[in-house]
Amino acid sequence: MRGCLGCAHETHKIVVCGLGGSGKTQMLYKLVLSQDVQTHPTVGFNLESLQHNSKTLEFWDIGGSYQANQLHYYHCTKGIIFVVDSSDNIDARIKLARENLHALLGNPELTELPLLVTANKADICKLTNDEIIEYFNLNSLQNTWHIVRVSAFDRNSVVQALNWLCFNMNQ
Repeated sequence: MRGCLGCAHETHKIVVCGLGGSGKTQMLYKLVLSQDVQTHPTVGFNLESLQHNSKTLEFWDIGGSYQANQLHYYHCTKGIIFVVDSSDNIDARIKLARENLHALLGNPELTELPLLVTANKADICKLTNDEIIEYFNLNSLQNTWHIVRVSAFDRNSVVQALNWLCFNMNQ
């Protein structure tokens, strides 16, 4: 794990990104609070912490319109969760999500971090993992990445996805 001046070594900062309406906030609150909550579009960011596998995880849920150009959000980040609405079949939304992901990963602080792509809304999905890999050009990334189908309403699926990220943040 790379060191970072001015950062608490006992916490692991994870940025949670994706288009507005993809389920970032719902997924985070299901994970942290173990309950469904009524969410609203995130303005700026939400910050939540969770003890998981003897680690303190600090989640920065960044609003859909605040991501690529907000460099201060990414300082000392250890992992990335990019949430894709897998029920989305609108080409423009998929293209925008792909552009956002690649712009995000163009940030030097994020280039080599583990990337967990969560294909959210798996219970009503239209996109397959292979389609997401192709549409998002994941094989071209320098990051170690993994794609997992989840439902923000199913805490177990989110925890299993998080296990992969936690393991890979230590590599």
